[in-house]
Amino acid sequence: KTTSNDAFIIANDLKQLVSKTNFGINNTLTISLGISQYLPKDTKNDLIKRADDAMYFIKSKGKNAVKVL
Repeated sequence: KTTSNDAFIIANDLKQLVSKTNFGINNTLTISLGISQYLPKDTKNDLIKRADDAMYFIKSKGKNAVKVL
C-alpha cells in the first residue's frame, strides 16, 4: 500500500528527474503533479477531481511542484 506521503516522495523525485534531464530541446522541462488518495465511498470521479484540483492549484502558484489533496 502506498501512502500519500510515499506518493508525494515518488512524485517529487520524478519532478526533479524531469527538470534535470536533457531532452535535447535546448529548454528545461518541468512538470506539475496532482496526487489524490482513494477514500472510502469515493467514486472514480471524486478521485480524479481531487488530483485535477491539486494539479491546477500548483499551476496557479507557478508550476513545477507536487500537491497532495
